[in-house]
Amino acid sequence: MNVVIVNDYDYVQGGASKIAIESANLLASSGCRVIFFCGVSDQGRSDLKGVEVVVAADVDFLSNPSKLKGAAQGIFGFTVKDRMARLLARLDKRNTVVHFHGWTKALSSSVFDAVFQAGFRSVLTLHDFFVACPNGGFYNYQNREICEKKSLSLACLMENCDSRSYTFKLYRSARLLVQNSVVGVNSKVDAYLYISKFSHRLIAPYLAGRNSLVEYLPNPISMEKPAGRVRVEENDFFLYVGRLSKEKGVEVFCEATRRAGKRAIVVGDGELLGELKARFGGADSCIKFVGWKQPHEVADYIRNARCFVFPSLWYETFGLTVCEALAQGVPCLVSSDTAAIDFIDGKNGLVFPRNDVSALANAMIEIDSNENLGQMSEQAFGAYWRAPFSSARYEQRLLDLYSRLLGS
Repeated sequence: MNVVIVNDYDYVQGGASKIAIESANLLASSGCRVIFFCGVSDQGRSDLKGVEVVVAADVDFLSNPSKLKGAAQGIFGFTVKDRMARLLARLDKRNTVVHFHGWTKALSSSVFDAVFQAGFRSVLTLHDFFVACPNGGFYNYQNREICEKKSLSLACLMENCDSRSYTFKLYRSARLLVQNSVVGVNSKVDAYLYISKFSHRLIAPYLAGRNSLVEYLPNPISMEKPAGRVRVEENDFFLYVGRLSKEKGVEVFCEATRRAGKRAIVVGDGELLGELKARFGGADSCIKFVGWKQPHEVADYIRNARCFVFPSLWYETFGLTVCEALAQGVPCLVSSDTAAIDFIDGKNGLVFPRNDVSALANAMIEIDSNENLGQMSEQAFGAYWRAPFSSARYEQRLLDLYSRLLGS
C-alpha cells in the first residue's frame, strides 16, 4: 500500500506536524510505502525515518518576500498543485491513499484539487478548524472571546477577528471561500477524522460530503505505561505547558496562581514571555518560568507536578498535554470551553469556567487541599490506561480505514 502524507512542514512546527510525522514513521515501519509531501522542508530538523520526501515550495506564505505572491500562493498554489499531480502520476490509485494533515501555511487547497481530479482516495485529519473558520479557531483574537458567528456570513466577514489585521482576515476569508466552494475540501474528501467529540460538534455543520466517512480517531500518545502513578500528594507545584500566547490562557493561570498563593511552573515560550516574567516573575515569586523544553523534559515536569492546568481561552481540538498528564496520574484543571473537557469526569480533575481567574484560583485551592488527591491520581492513571491512545492502536485504525477506502 502507498500512503502519501500531506503536511505544510516535514518537521515539528505544531501539533498537526507532530502527528503527521509520527504517523508517517508508524506506517513506514509497518511496511507501507510512505511519501511525505510537504510545502517546506528542513532535513536538519526532520524526524522522518525511511520516508521519501517531496517538497512543493521554497518558503511558506508569510516568508515570501512578495506579500502579493504569498497571498496568491495561499489562496491557490498552482505550483503546488502541479507537483502533487506529477507525484500522483507515478502512483497507482488502486493501492494509494492520500492523507492530509496541514495545508494552510505552505501548501493551500490546490493540493486537494490535484488529488480530487486524479481520483485518488483521500483522508483529512481535522487538527484545527480551518475546514470551517477563516482563522482556524472560531476565536476573536481582538476581543479574546470565542466566536459563534456563522463562518463567512456577513457578520463574520465584517468582524475584525484576526490575530494580525482585518486585511489578513479578508485574505483568509477568500482562501476559505476558494477552499470549500471551488475546490470542495469540506465535501469531497472520502474520510474526515475528528480527534475529539467536542471538536466534532463544532465542525460537523460545515462538512457537506454526503458520501464521506466521518470517524473518531484521537491523536496517538507515544508513551510506555509507567510502573505506577505519580505520587502527586507528595508534589507541591501546579504546572502549565504550552505556547505563551493570549489565547492559551497563560495569563489567567499566572494571576490565579498568585491569588491562590500556590507554587507554579510555566513551561513554554512565546510572545508573552517577557511580559509575564515582568508581571509575575522575580526572585521572590511563586511562579517559575523555565522556557521551552524537549518532550522528555516536559515529561519530567509532569511527573513532579501536583496538578496540571489547561486554561485555554479558545476551543482547542484535543488537549494532548492533558492526556499526557492523566497518563502519569496527574489530576487536571481544565477550562470549560475546550476539547479537553472530554477527558475530565470530576474524579480525575475539575472543570472551571473559561477566562475566570477567581474560579481557577478557587479550584487550585480546592484541589490542593483535597484529602482525596491520591485517589484522584489513581482514578486518572487507571482510567487512561484502560483505554490508552497508543501509537499501535492509532496505526491499526489507520490501516483498517485505508483498506476500507481501497476496498481491500
